[in-house]
Amino acid sequence: MQKARKLAEVCLFGSIKKPLTYHIPDELQSPDLIGRRVVVPLAKRKQLGVITAVDVNFDGATRPIESLPDLQPVISTADLALCCFVSEYYLASLGDTIRALLPQPLTSQLSQRVQIVSRERLEQSAVAGNELAVFILTKSRGRGIVAAHHLQSYSRAAIEKLIEAGVIEVDWNVQTSRLKEEDYQVEHVDSADLSIELTGRERGAIDYLAEWGVADLVEWRKTHRLTRKQIQDLAAVGVIKIAEKPPFVEPLKPISTREFHPTHAQEVAIGELTSALAADKFQPFLLHGVTGSGKTEVYVAAIQNAVKSGKQAIVLVPEIGLAQAIYLRLEDIFGASLGLIHSRLTSRSRYEIWNKARSGKLQIVLGPRSAI
Repeated sequence: MQKARKLAEVCLFGSIKKPLTYHIPDELQSPDLIGRRVVVPLAKRKQLGVITAVDVNFDGATRPIESLPDLQPVISTADLALCCFVSEYYLASLGDTIRALLPQPLTSQLSQRVQIVSRERLEQSAVAGNELAVFILTKSRGRGIVAAHHLQSYSRAAIEKLIEAGVIEVDWNVQTSRLKEEDYQVEHVDSADLSIELTGRERGAIDYLAEWGVADLVEWRKTHRLTRKQIQDLAAVGVIKIAEKPPFVEPLKPISTREFHPTHAQEVAIGELTSALAADKFQPFLLHGVTGSGKTEVYVAAIQNAVKSGKQAIVLVPEIGLAQAIYLRLEDIFGASLGLIHSRLTSRSRYEIWNKARSGKLQIVLGPRSAI
């Protein structure tokens, strides 16, 4: 009698809107398959997707899942439940909803890698009899990276043990697409030779950078009506520097912060928010107040209470310019636990912030609607 195959429901990142059913080969069996990315056959090509359910019932013929490119799920069961709710509520396909939740590199790239942090500690673990350490040493062949799919036969506990010991790190091998002009910023060069001949517009643009230090390349070019050829020439002679935007974009001038002494109205609002957080249930609030009345301080107090209770927070603002202005103000309070994300960042930068929030290194994320 033929052994019953274990089936999985897979949501694809392509044009197929409904989940498809595939069977799971014995060598890919794992207790944590839900939320894992998979590579599956679709017609004559391969497609990337996410397992959303296992042990499903299906009477028709199925094709096998070909590989699991990662060592852990990319989406938690809680986030998957959220995606199911959003999919049903907004009449969107589950695959499109999951795709919107994940950063773009994870929906188009397939590889995860294991990086050797300390070869010395890896060799010590191998000598001590750690089978996984022996395997990584053999498979790395002197290199510092091993493709993650080679470790599929080893347990999560074995991998986590080496991670906790500072022997290896696991990360996605994100290949970014070619950068666009919007992905760059222009920076002032303190040691630049300004005795060279410059046009009036070029001189004005350089003076602007001397005052502010850095500017968005596109906005700077448009404001000072410079051609791309002029910018290339200025960079070539070392008058300016063109660089990829960093993951965290700070405003051009710091915003002063003031010591917070809540008014009675603020204390009432903070008390209501704190009670709702303590109840651990969803509850919307409308905070009313004119500009400058101290609404931001109430938000800050609510965020602090959320973080203290082990939760994370997302702060949404109407536009990118305002996000950058509020970022430094909140950074003065929350430090490295705060991340800024918006559509003008590169795909790698957005991925890095997503990954830090996912791992718990960031407790607060700030940005416009795209930050969701």
